[in-house]
Amino acid sequence: MKQKKIVAVSFFMAFFSIIVFLCSFFFEDRTMEKGVESALVNPKNKEKIYFVEFSKNGENLLLKKNENFWYCSGNGIFTFADEEKIEKFLSALTKIRTVYKVLDSERENFDMDSFQISNFRVSLFSSSGEVLGILYFGKTDSLTSRIIFSSKNGRIVFETEDDFSSFLNMTVDFWVKMEIFFGVKNPSNLNFSPDKLHLLYSLRHGKTKSLSELPVGAKQLKGFTVYGQFQDYHTIEIYEYESNGRSEYFYRQNVSSSKEEDRAFFELSGITYMTLCNLLNEQRK
Repeated sequence: MKQKKIVAVSFFMAFFSIIVFLCSFFFEDRTMEKGVESALVNPKNKEKIYFVEFSKNGENLLLKKNENFWYCSGNGIFTFADEEKIEKFLSALTKIRTVYKVLDSERENFDMDSFQISNFRVSLFSSSGEVLGILYFGKTDSLTSRIIFSSKNGRIVFETEDDFSSFLNMTVDFWVKMEIFFGVKNPSNLNFSPDKLHLLYSLRHGKTKSLSELPVGAKQLKGFTVYGQFQDYHTIEIYEYESNGRSEYFYRQNVSSSKEEDRAFFELSGITYMTLCNLLNEQRK
C-alpha cells in the first residue's frame, strides 16, 4: 500500500513537471519577450508622404496630396479627403512605439508571401514616386490588443499596439471630407451672425457617389456660393430627384483654390436641404 502511494506521488510529480515544462515553453516568448523601440515608417519621411495607397483582395483606394488639399480616389470617385484623419493615421505610422518579433519566416515554417497577399497593404510614396514604406497588416489579438504586420521584402512578422487599425479602411465615405463648405474659411459675402455662420459650417453631407450614379432625370435647383477674401470661392449646385412621391437631394461642388477637379456628388438629407434654403433665403433679404 505504501509502495503504491509512493508510485502515485512520483507519477503526479512527474506529470506536474511535464505540465510546467510545457507551459514554460509555450509562454517563453511572452514572458521573456523584449520589444524594440521603433516606428513603422521613418518619422523623417512623414512630411514627404504625398500618396497613400490601400489595397486588399484586388481592391484599391488612393489618398493623394496636392498643395493645400488631400484627395480621395476610389470606385470612380475623386473628391476631397479629411486631412485631419489622414494626419492622425500618418502620425500613428511614424510615432516611436514598442515593436515585438512574432515570427521569423527563415527559421520557422511560415509562408510570408501568403501572409502579404492575403492581408491589408499600405503603400506610401513621395511626390516624385519614391517608395517611403510598404506595410502589410494582419489581425489584432483581442487579448493583447496588438496588431501583426510585416514590411515588404521583410522576413519577420512583428506585432505592436493597435492604435491605427480603424484607419485600415478602403471605403470612400470613411476618408471623404464631410463638411459641405470647407473651401473658404473667412467668407466675404455672408452677413450672417456668428451663430448662423457656425450653423452653415457645421452642415454635413450624406453618402458620396460617383457621377455615373447621379439619377437620370435629376433636375438642378439652385446654387450657393461662399466667397472668400481674395476672390476664392466654394460653390455647390443642388439637384432634386423625385421618385414615388418623395424627393431626394444631391449636390456637386467646385472649390476655386483646388488644383484638381472634383468628380463626385453628395447626398443631402431633407433637413440639411431645408436648412441651406433657409440660410440662402435669409442672405437674399
